[in-house]
Order: sequence, then C-alpha cells, then structure tokens
Amino acid sequence: MPATVFTLAESSDRTGYVLGVFANRDRAIAAARANVIVRAARCRIQDVKTFGVGADRQDDYEIILRVVGETTDVVIAHVPSGENDGMRWQIRAFEVIEP
Repeated sequence: MPATVFTLAESSDRTGYVLGVFANRDRAIAAARANVIVRAARCRIQDVKTFGVGADRQDDYEIILRVVGETTDVVIAHVPSGENDGMRWQIRAFEVIEP
C-alpha cells in the first residue's frame, strides 16, 4: 500500500532545494511558516538598514498560504505594496510505493 509524504522545498528566482520530508501536511505547513517568520524578521532588519524604518512593527509583512490541488505555496508579502521578495516555500504530496 503506498504511503503519502509531503516535501517542503524553498525556492527563489535562482535556486531551490528541499528542506524536509514530512509524513503529515500540517507539520510541513508549520515548518514552512516557521521559515517565513524567520525570513520576515530578516526583511525587517534589512528595512531598518535601508530605509530607517523601525523593526518593531509586526504588521509590515504578511504570510500568504495558497492551496492549489496537492500543492501548497507559502510566501511573504510586504504590506501595503503586496510585493514579495522572490522567496517561496512549496509543499507537495508524493506517494511512496514499496518495491
């Protein structure tokens, strides 16, 4: 009987790699959200260096979760512009078939 696993991949405009394989979609989504939260913190620090904007704001980046069929995309978007920084995390389901 085939088992379903969920891969979490991080990709940008130039690179991409698998971060982990999970037996549960919810755990994969939680891991993706954790990565997005870290990325948002880095973006806030960069905003301070570049624009002098305060890093204490927590509402300047939004986590967007899109589910299309078996694929889940997690991205970060700047509020209010809606622009993202080119990073995204994808969760895809795969069936593992024993030989």
